[in-house]
Amino acid sequence: MTEERTRLVEVGHRHTNCWGQVAIVAGVDIGQHGVFLSLDFSGSPGHTYLPLELPAGGDFSTGYYNWPCYGTSTLDNGMKVGTVCCRWDDDDGETLPACEALWEKTIEAVEAEGGVMQSRPTDIRLN
Repeated sequence: MTEERTRLVEVGHRHTNCWGQVAIVAGVDIGQHGVFLSLDFSGSPGHTYLPLELPAGGDFSTGYYNWPCYGTSTLDNGMKVGTVCCRWDDDDGETLPACEALWEKTIEAVEAEGGVMQSRPTDIRLN
């Protein structure tokens, strides 16, 4: 019997950030709003948060709502995903629960500007 793989990203996969730096995925934690990856940048620890609703956004930019940055990561299978908070060579204590709480604030900020996130359905209809 063969093992079926169902995840897009798994421990041991390569992760390439928007600067072209390659890391190996050391841990995968799945939350309500996104996926928190623990990364190994050639011996330096790092992490990133991949919100499920965030599209790949091209090049790195700073100041995305409550986040220090926003960019695009490339997964081992070539899929490009939106990412916030890709950091390396640090131990700032960020965790999945902290990123999930900050993403909730991001949803609120988007809604305050009149935007809509898929995780918060609205009664507004276009037709």
